[in-house]
Amino acid sequence: MSRGKSKKKLKLKMRRLKKKKRGINVPFSLANSPKKMKGIQYQHTLGTNIHNLIYVGAHFKKVKYSAANITNCNFNRSQLESIDFIGTNLKKTSFKNSIIKHTLFYNANLSRTNFSNAKFHNVYFINCKLKSVKNLETDNPNIQIINSNFEDILIPPNIEESVYKLMSISRLQKHYVLTTKNSKGRKINKAIIQIFLNHFTQNEIIRTLKVIENNKNSRYLITFGSYFEFFCHYLKKHDKI
Repeated sequence: MSRGKSKKKLKLKMRRLKKKKRGINVPFSLANSPKKMKGIQYQHTLGTNIHNLIYVGAHFKKVKYSAANITNCNFNRSQLESIDFIGTNLKKTSFKNSIIKHTLFYNANLSRTNFSNAKFHNVYFINCKLKSVKNLETDNPNIQIINSNFEDILIPPNIEESVYKLMSISRLQKHYVLTTKNSKGRKINKAIIQIFLNHFTQNEIIRTLKVIENNKNSRYLITFGSYFEFFCHYLKKHDKI
């Protein structure tokens, strides 16, 4: 690489780092790399744009992908724990022999996405395009496929109050897990709250949300799965994990 190109590359890198320090989202973009990529942890990424990358055997934990394009990528034998794929295009991506736990696919495009021999635990497919998905066992008890606009779901007022109070905390509000991004946090994410109501009592949900307010590790509550795991640990419901 010439000296001029090296300087330009360094300048671009420094600009990205400065933006990240200022809290500005810097989308990760890369395509057609022959290099085996590593997984990532504890990140909320917006607008990731990757194509034809290799993540074989990689480990991903507590990562939220919003409005991302992750196409024709290889996640074979990877481990995905507490991942959110929100409005994400996963066309032609492969999850063969992967382990997928506490993960949410929400409004995701799964056209020709391959789940051959994937192992699931507590995984949800909500309003996803599944018409041409490959090797997804829809009768698997460890996954739930939900298609609904959720308008008819009524959230108990006491839970709604607790959610809004918690989501007023900026470090939690910015990830839009319990509220919706389209409403800028003004509306409850009914799909997520309904899932919690299927597993926990109203009292358990309210108690746990209050605990989260003052928990020093709450900054890691980035995804649906990270909240779910917190609930299970706090309530000592290890059989749900």
